[in-house]
Amino acid sequence: MKAPVIFLLAATTIVLPSGATLASVSLPVGAKETPGTHEASEGTRPGPWTPGLVEPVEHPLERSEHKLAPGDLLSLLFWGPVEASYLLEVAADGALLVPSLGCIEVAGRNVAEAESLVASIARVAFPSSRVALRLVRAAHIKVWVTGAVMRPGIYELGSGSRLSDAIVAAEGLTEASDVRRIVIWGAGRKPAEVDLLRWRVMGEEAGNPVLQSGARVFVPRMRATYQVAGAAASIRVPPSGSASQLRVIPHRPGDTVSFAIAAAGGPGSASAEEGAWLLRGSTRQWVPADSMDRVLLEPGDRVEVPVEESWIAVSGAVVRPGLYPYVPGQTAAAYVFAAGGPSLAGRHDGWNILSPDGTRSDLDPADPVPPGSRIWVPQRRTRTISEFLTPLSTAVALIVSLTVLLK
Repeated sequence: MKAPVIFLLAATTIVLPSGATLASVSLPVGAKETPGTHEASEGTRPGPWTPGLVEPVEHPLERSEHKLAPGDLLSLLFWGPVEASYLLEVAADGALLVPSLGCIEVAGRNVAEAESLVASIARVAFPSSRVALRLVRAAHIKVWVTGAVMRPGIYELGSGSRLSDAIVAAEGLTEASDVRRIVIWGAGRKPAEVDLLRWRVMGEEAGNPVLQSGARVFVPRMRATYQVAGAAASIRVPPSGSASQLRVIPHRPGDTVSFAIAAAGGPGSASAEEGAWLLRGSTRQWVPADSMDRVLLEPGDRVEVPVEESWIAVSGAVVRPGLYPYVPGQTAAAYVFAAGGPSLAGRHDGWNILSPDGTRSDLDPADPVPPGSRIWVPQRRTRTISEFLTPLSTAVALIVSLTVLLK
């Protein structure tokens, strides 16, 4: 039995089956294909890839977006009259050493372009064979991240990593970061300004580009901004009477009310969803839901997402005044009971209700309460023996004092 033939190429080892020869895998440039060669290649397949050479790529990469760089590992497959497969690594000078074809410059080309180039060269030697080139392992890249991030520095990322990966590597953004005007530039390239927020909200890939080795990312601080308050998904709705939390969003021309709400996480579960208030200076404008994508925002604006009236306020002479969740069909007595019931001085009837429209009326404890209402429990008007005796004792003391003085 013949010993296996070991073929070394660009730090990649391919073990051929016993009895196979290199001639059955590749032909020298200019050699002619013969039936004998074709027959010899049938049943001949390259051996298994060396374990550890293949690493998963961090993100699925489009053939047209990944630019090949030194260290990228590629699989090259020939099939047809000649069948062969190779694992090839892009060398430090950007070339791919292909058996029988020589060195082919691929650095800076995407995978599809490199495949087309290899196929055009292989077509001269093997007119009837077909070629497929695939990225197996992407080389790592170094990226500079500076500006308003938690930890500026130089980070090593997987090739094909995007801007968002670089931000994560820098441990995220600061509160003052302007994600709408992130600047990216590299060697020999003009600086490009990208809007990462539009990628997060609208899914625009241009806002989260693939980074190349040596790219520099600068995150500036916010300048022009607007605010979103109320029942947006990322804002905790506070109890009535306390200050509302805000989301501060960097402004860019063309931002609408609907985009601002989407940037704040979209309408929350407590939102009324009929529209939103737009506060600009001293004016307050109601924007219906069907118009929110047409109303443009200006720096300094404030968008308020209205909160659905899903609570009942119980106040007055009760044990625990406060806000209580609205339950459809629940009676006034149930809400007062949830508040601990009337206090020692509280009345058990004669309650008042202030409806969401501002009207006040008497309320029977058995009446159902509409959402957003306020229940008022007044104090009892009671008379004790001491209340009757105090005026009498005062009058007696006055008479006694006058009698003493007159004597």
